[in-house]
Amino acid sequence: MARYCVIGSLNMDLFATCDRFPERGENVFGKDFKTSPGGKGGNQAVALAFLEQEVYMIGCLGDDMYGKRYMTHLDNAGVETSGIEMIEGISSGVALIELEINGAYRVIVMPGSNAEVTVNYVKSQQSILDYCDYVMLQGEIPYETIFYSARKAFEKGKITIFDPDPVEQYPDELYQYISILTPNKRELFKLTGIYPNDDHAIFTAAQSLRDRGVGEVILTCGAEGAYYIGEQGFFQIDTIRDTYVVDTTATGDAFNSGLVYALGDGYSIGNAIRFANSVASMSVERLGAHTAMPILSEAQDRYLSSVLRKRVIHLDQ
Repeated sequence: MARYCVIGSLNMDLFATCDRFPERGENVFGKDFKTSPGGKGGNQAVALAFLEQEVYMIGCLGDDMYGKRYMTHLDNAGVETSGIEMIEGISSGVALIELEINGAYRVIVMPGSNAEVTVNYVKSQQSILDYCDYVMLQGEIPYETIFYSARKAFEKGKITIFDPDPVEQYPDELYQYISILTPNKRELFKLTGIYPNDDHAIFTAAQSLRDRGVGEVILTCGAEGAYYIGEQGFFQIDTIRDTYVVDTTATGDAFNSGLVYALGDGYSIGNAIRFANSVASMSVERLGAHTAMPILSEAQDRYLSSVLRKRVIHLDQ
């Protein structure tokens, strides 16, 4: 069985649901309010734990009510938490999430203790990095930490997966240490300046990242499924379309966790993407981040359903 390390953010998500987003200077009445553990790092770790995998989380929490609640939640979910430090006098990360009833969302993230996931902190957890086969990274911790972690993991033969959200212009030196990059269309545009509005543009944009050193690019496109650009060619894999969208907050994290689970279990890249699409399609049917992640038997059933009607569209370059 493969072993997974997630290095990233741990946020307490504060959800406010409304019929529509307010305009600038406008007040609207909300429909519901709830708090739930989130953050891209924590989302991915819990998703893998729900898929019955051995997953280690490296991150930081504040020694406050949110941090204590989060640590208990991770322990209960089955995530290995020896790589998490609770720091006195610093607030835990918080995300303020406005959620429309149609599933659209806007997020304001306050990093808090996530800013303490420094290079030196990751160095102190090197034994976890050495032990695991797959290392997952996201853009919600300091760039220096992302670069160091990707480089050290890649040089030791680990598979590195990077979700560039929230996106910025990352230095080219990072890309040579990324095995798999998983942007969405907005992120791919920001990274390359090429808007991926057709197959040719998608290939050109993704290939430009491969030219900088990325091994493989998997472009996530929601209801359009996902595009693969890498050593195995250029193709699109459909997602399951008959889903009822409730909340898309952690869809990308669900996809990434489903992807690495499948790769670690020996799936081909096409079937791994299909499994990832299945996990992501289930996550949008439920409210929240961790609460939306499917357990392994649910994900396998959805995947098998997708295989029965599978369609791979091989595209011209």
